Amino acid sequence: MDVEFLRKIANNNIRKLELLSVLNSDPLELVPMEGDFSKNKPINTNLDKLYFTAGYAELSESGEDTDAGYKYEQEFGFGFPTNDDRKKILQRYRFLKLIRIHLCNGKTIELGRNDYRQNKPMVGTFNTDKNFTELNFKISTIFPYEAK
Repeated sequence: MDVEFLRKIANNNIRKLELLSVLNSDPLELVPMEGDFSKNKPINTNLDKLYFTAGYAELSESGEDTDAGYKYEQEFGFGFPTNDDRKKILQRYRFLKLIRIHLCNGKTIELGRNDYRQNKPMVGTFNTDKNFTELNFKISTIFPYEAK
């Protein structure tokens, strides 16, 4: 297989996430844990050392033509280990103005502007079990995403 093609695939891996809340001016930075993650290991983290697992981050986009113009539906979700800070994270970071995804190739993808005025924040939905909390965001926008 072509090595350059494999390198381009690897460059799209997520290196870090930044969540910018409507309710808080401090961004929450999340870095994927290196190596394999075992659900059986006990997890003791605080908000500053929170991480997500790379296999639990997903970005998708679809589009459709409407009477007002072309509309893009973007969805982004990630999972993090369920821990004592889950409630604080959900309260502060469920309403976002921006998600910044840092890729391994140095580029970033920003999700969040639904129109020219950013008149509506992204609202996250979540699902928690004893091991993981999955946080998902969906936005309708006039802008497609791109890595810059």
